[in-house]
Amino acid sequence: MIQRVLVTLLLLGSGISFAQSSVWKRPPVPIAQSPWKPPPPALVESGTPKPVQVPQFTFWGVHQCDDESNVYAHAAPSFRAKDVLKISGSTGEGSPFRLDNDEKERKDFSTFSVSPNGTVWFLLRADPNYYSVHFSSNGSPQSATKLQVPDYLEIPDQFAVNNEGVIFLRGYFGASAAEKLRGKRYAALLDASGKVIHTLSEGGDVDVQKIGLETWDGYVGAAANGRFYLFDPGKITILSPAGDVERTIPFSKPKPEQKIFKGEVSGGLIALWVSAPNKDEIWETQYLILDADTGEPRGVFAAPAAVGFITASCFSREQGFTSLQNSHSQLSLLRAKLP
Repeated sequence: MIQRVLVTLLLLGSGISFAQSSVWKRPPVPIAQSPWKPPPPALVESGTPKPVQVPQFTFWGVHQCDDESNVYAHAAPSFRAKDVLKISGSTGEGSPFRLDNDEKERKDFSTFSVSPNGTVWFLLRADPNYYSVHFSSNGSPQSATKLQVPDYLEIPDQFAVNNEGVIFLRGYFGASAAEKLRGKRYAALLDASGKVIHTLSEGGDVDVQKIGLETWDGYVGAAANGRFYLFDPGKITILSPAGDVERTIPFSKPKPEQKIFKGEVSGGLIALWVSAPNKDEIWETQYLILDADTGEPRGVFAAPAAVGFITASCFSREQGFTSLQNSHSQLSLLRAKLP
């Protein structure tokens, strides 16, 4: 499992590097005509580690980032705990976002989202309903808002909010839903008041008995321009805040068996986190870079074997990849720029 599994930072050395395939030199052509033959990788070293001013922590799911490459993690002793930690990309200082004890007793933590401008949003669940809570810049939570979506949905981390407070979520009707709905997919855009703006047609049912044992293949993110990017196997769908499909970008993974568990858009580039288990059943992550206009692949990056489990937290065209590293009980931020 990638998104609902406990991950502990490993003790690593003081440096990190990313293996990068050469940039494609040919003129842009439709991706369907482009053979997937990445050239052999070359190592690109990162810069100097920046110490993080927080103690070691255990986190759940994938990290998220804002437009300034600040890192946000669900840093908590259990998945149900409603605690997110922000780590400043410039100073390494930590800022907590959490709900009080009364909220913890009434609603369960489902997942969280960080808008490009740095607003933190929690998705909470009290069967059969979902609620959203956002925080002010100083970490104060606002009142919970009930989302006007159907009862008994399961939303496996497919939750994103743009700078205007428009929410995108998608999932499926779980085992407690009416039999005729069970396993049906659901996706919708909602405004900040929780009212549904637009529902999307999501084809194909899921097996509710097996879905919990599988790794979810896909991710959704909000861009600074207000649009939502749906990163799915073989295609990226760009939605307007009103729910209109503006464009679809087809692409191919470096390896067909890889699963998508994160995606980011920056400076005309799309970065996709794709992962698959190796022969030892350890998940290994690669980073696929695409041209945001054409879908043309620009390169593939991967942490070398010596680095172990560590995965990048953020991507920006200007700063490259930002990762958290744990070395000798000291957390650090590392950056590896694109060549």
